[in-house]
Amino acid sequence: MVAVQGQVGSMRNVLVDLRLDLCTDVTLISQEYLESLKDHPTCQKGIKMNLWQLTDKDSEIQGYIQIPMFMTSTDGILIETEAEAYVIPNMTVPILLGEDYHLNYKLNVTHQVDFCSTVNFTGTPYTVPARGVSRSKDFNWMRQSACAVGSFIKSKLHKHNKAKKARQHKKFGIEKRTIRASQDYCLHPEQCRQIKVEGHFDEEHTWLVKKNLLASANDSTFLVLNVLISSLDPWVPVSNPSTHPQTIRKGEIIRYLVDPQEFFDVPDLKEKLEQLEKSA
Repeated sequence: MVAVQGQVGSMRNVLVDLRLDLCTDVTLISQEYLESLKDHPTCQKGIKMNLWQLTDKDSEIQGYIQIPMFMTSTDGILIETEAEAYVIPNMTVPILLGEDYHLNYKLNVTHQVDFCSTVNFTGTPYTVPARGVSRSKDFNWMRQSACAVGSFIKSKLHKHNKAKKARQHKKFGIEKRTIRASQDYCLHPEQCRQIKVEGHFDEEHTWLVKKNLLASANDSTFLVLNVLISSLDPWVPVSNPSTHPQTIRKGEIIRYLVDPQEFFDVPDLKEKLEQLEKSA
C-alpha cells in the first residue's frame, strides 16, 4: 500500500498519511481522528448502514462527510481534492482513500527503480510524492459483500436523485436550457479557460450565457463570463480566481442558456435603431 502526505479538513491541521487502498470500495475515516481536527464538517446521517458488511461487530457507521484534502505536488503546487468518507469508530489509521476516490480523480501510481513512488492525477501535469506503508488491520474489516451492498445502495440513491431531478426539470422546463461541461477540465490558479459544453442544441442558434459564480469545494468559486455562443461550436470561458488548481467535472452544470431576443433591448423606432447602431 502507498500513502501521500496531506492535510485533512483544512490547512490548519497537521500532516498525516493519506493511505491509498484500492481494496477498499469506499473511503473510510476514523471517528476519533475526525473529532480531533481543528476544522471538520458535520457528520451527515444518510441511509442507515449496518456494519455487517464491514466488521464482525454489532456497530454502525456513524454517518458520512464531504471533506477536502490538501497535498503538495512535486513542483510545490498546492492541490485540493474532496472525498466522501464514511465515519468509522475505532479505526487504527486516520483515513483510507478507497476505490471511489481513485476512480473520481483517475489516480495512477508509479514506482521507480530508486524506490521513489509518485501518484499522478490523470489528465493533469501534477504528481505527488508517495511512499510505501504497511497495511493496517482495518483492511480486514472490509468483506467481499461490501462492494455489492455499497453498489446497490449507491445505485438506489443515484436512481432516486436522477428521477427527482428529472421531475424538477420537466416541471420547470429548465433542462432544455441547461449546459454542462463536456469533459473534465483542470484550471490552474488564476487561469481563464475555454470550456466546451453540451446541451439540447437541436438546431443552429446563437445563445447568450450570462455571467455566473459556480460554487466549488472549500468555499471556492469559478467565474463564468458573459458570452454569446453558437450551438454549432459551444465554448464558454470559465475563470478560476483562486490561488490553487480546481477541477470542473464532466456533466457539471455551467449555466442556463438565454435567448438573446428575450434579453437584449429591441428598438421600437427607426431613430432608436440608428442610435444603437452608432453606439455599437
